[in-house]
Amino acid sequence: YDLDDTGTLISYQLDGETLELLSGLTDIDILADLGENRILIQQDAEDAKHLYLVNPDLAQLIDTPPDYNLFREALVQNDDYIVLATYFQPLTTGLLNIETGDFSPLIGFHSINDCCAFSEDGQYLYYASTENTPDDSDIIWALRERDLQSGEDQILFTFDEFQGERFAIIVPDANGEYWLTHLRDRETRTINTRLHHLDGSNNILGEEFDESIMGWYWMDDVLVRIQLDDAENYQLTVFDTSENELMVY
Repeated sequence: YDLDDTGTLISYQLDGETLELLSGLTDIDILADLGENRILIQQDAEDAKHLYLVNPDLAQLIDTPPDYNLFREALVQNDDYIVLATYFQPLTTGLLNIETGDFSPLIGFHSINDCCAFSEDGQYLYYASTENTPDDSDIIWALRERDLQSGEDQILFTFDEFQGERFAIIVPDANGEYWLTHLRDRETRTINTRLHHLDGSNNILGEEFDESIMGWYWMDDVLVRIQLDDAENYQLTVFDTSENELMVY
């Protein structure tokens, strides 16, 4: 693909021919490489911004609601769907079927980009969000499941530790089976770390002073944290989700 000096998006065909897909463009943002010579672009035209699914033969305009017409980036994707984050605050997202071009907003607002994951079998999208605005005093954060076949959403459980919190650090593993949360207590200045399961149960991984050097990271289905005690010594903590076991080295 190429965008020429006249604002025309050109596709180069295998037979050496060229095809004009779009014209009158001032700029484009490539949001995602969808594979099989397909890309997802955001068109910055003279009158508005539009979303297109582009393949070598066609640029398909995606119909999106007015509040979902300016996207910042793609968050997660699988073979059939992609989740897009808007530029708006609080953060909102939408789900795009990259085969049909159907777009639908996800429910509520998110506090961080790492807010969603597709199930391993590709049948569900899990995402953490709240339907409350930041001005509400009784914010409730929930884990939602969208059935990708029916399009229906349901709440699996709520993150009770974040009730009333405007900002929630809730990070899934690669397939959304486990959700890591960090909550800072303003009075004790400690950070409570939990691991939530899809059935609503959770493990408390630790509660430590936030002055300590710490951080949990996903490595496949294992959580790892390296904490420096001083310049020469460190502590390695590993939580194996497959064995539901916490190990300290």
